[in-house]
Amino acid sequence: MWQAVAESRAAHFGPDRVSVISPADIAAALATADGLINTTPIGMAKYPGLPLSPALLRPGLWVAEIIYFPIETELLRTARALGCRTLDGGGMAVFQAAEAFRLFTGIEPDAQRMLEHFAALNAK
Repeated sequence: MWQAVAESRAAHFGPDRVSVISPADIAAALATADGLINTTPIGMAKYPGLPLSPALLRPGLWVAEIIYFPIETELLRTARALGCRTLDGGGMAVFQAAEAFRLFTGIEPDAQRMLEHFAALNAK
C-alpha cells in the first residue's frame, strides 16, 4: 500500500523526491531529507510521545503532522524548538471534510471559514 502511495507521489513530484523507507533506515533517510510527514498514530492523545528519536531532527528539516487531536503534538513542539518549520494536521482534517461535504452535497463549502472554526475549537 505505501509503495503505491509513494509511486503516485513520485509521478507527481519526481522519482528522486519520494520514497518509502523501513524504520531501520530512518536515520540515514532523514540525514538527507528535506522534510518528514508523520502518518503514524504516535502523538495522538491515546498514543502520546514521539514517533522517532528527537536526535534525528535538525533545523533545516520541515515537519508535518496528520494528527489533529491534539493539534500540537510532541513531535511538532520538539521540531519547532529545534528550529524546524512545522505544519499541524488541522488543514488535513478540514480539507478532507470540505471535500467530503462537496462530494456528498454538491455544494462548495467555505474551507476558509471551516479552518477558522476548527482553529477556534482547538483554542478552547
